[in-house]
Amino acid sequence: MITFDEALRRLSSVSFPKPKTEIIFLNRASGRILAEEVRADQGMPPFDKSTMDGYALSRADTVKGAHLAFTVAAGAAPKRALAAGECVKVMTGAAVPLGAECVVPVELALEKNGFVSFSKIPKDAYIEKKGSQYKKKDLLLYPGTRLRAQETAVLAAAGKARLRVFKKPHVGILATGDELLAVGKKPGSFQIRNSNSSQLFAQLLEAGCEPKDYGIASDDPKRIDSLFRRALQECDAVFMTGGVSAGDFDFVPEIVKKNGATVLFDRVSVKPGKPTLFATKGRKIIFGLPGNPVSSFVIFSLLAKPLLARMAGGSRELKTLRAPLAEAAVGIPHERLSFRPVSLGVDGLVRFPRYQGSAHIHAYVFADAMLRQEAHSPDLKPGDLAEIVLL
Repeated sequence: MITFDEALRRLSSVSFPKPKTEIIFLNRASGRILAEEVRADQGMPPFDKSTMDGYALSRADTVKGAHLAFTVAAGAAPKRALAAGECVKVMTGAAVPLGAECVVPVELALEKNGFVSFSKIPKDAYIEKKGSQYKKKDLLLYPGTRLRAQETAVLAAAGKARLRVFKKPHVGILATGDELLAVGKKPGSFQIRNSNSSQLFAQLLEAGCEPKDYGIASDDPKRIDSLFRRALQECDAVFMTGGVSAGDFDFVPEIVKKNGATVLFDRVSVKPGKPTLFATKGRKIIFGLPGNPVSSFVIFSLLAKPLLARMAGGSRELKTLRAPLAEAAVGIPHERLSFRPVSLGVDGLVRFPRYQGSAHIHAYVFADAMLRQEAHSPDLKPGDLAEIVLL
């Protein structure tokens, strides 16, 4: 059994070839990994721009007032430069003419018979200068960037209607166990529905992968072997759940070895998730995850997701922070690093949803983070700072 940090180290040592790329439309970019540099085709903003509805003029004329020369709407060009003693009415986002040094918001101005006076002169200029965000040819986004809504907006502003992204890794999912039943069927007295495959499918989509479900394999080594070999042939990675421990019906480790894969570890000193297997075959990766739903969820979140991000051409680090506890937490008496679901409130305090162990996936419905507690760590009191990993 290896430590959690050693498992991370071994995963980080795995290298991947650069993924192939494809061209997609911008409106399909969310969640994809950018495969090209994106540089600005113009400065932003492309002109001196008003950030308020108001009157643009020189600083000197704000004290005595100014004659209204003309109005500039957003998207229109100013008719001419300002002369001394003049102001122009501008809308938010409109270009300000040469000669204007500030914009006085409309609520601080009084316009009467073509003359504008001001009740107060704000310190802010309310003018965003041309190129103040970035200049033409500046690097805006780099290869490996995961595209979210904000990156999509930057791409749109740069005129990138089509862009090059890395192709998604294809990942196979295989659940094992005689007790498992398809989601749409009614369980018998000693059966449970297969929640792990659905959970993994959703997590793989969130990780930017293309998942494929290979169904449920009963605890029959021939059946598991057949589906595993098919998934390994067709996919870049394979995730199996169940059958990875040391029981009489845990066939996965031997099947993985039998098919020529190199096992980097098969037990991790972590709770939940101790019986976790990771192997490679050529450039392909294999995870054997525990059958308990929480264990599967936690190990995927902590170990698999960062690795898949690299396989997809990007990167993803675990996001952690220290936050005070709203309530006490029992310490860890054993030798395994432990994780449990927590929620981070608007008051910045960490709270614990009701949690009954590695089969209680419902607890994670109320969680947005996991509390990390080291082996043999003491009890924690309300107000103590604790390390949490954001989900």
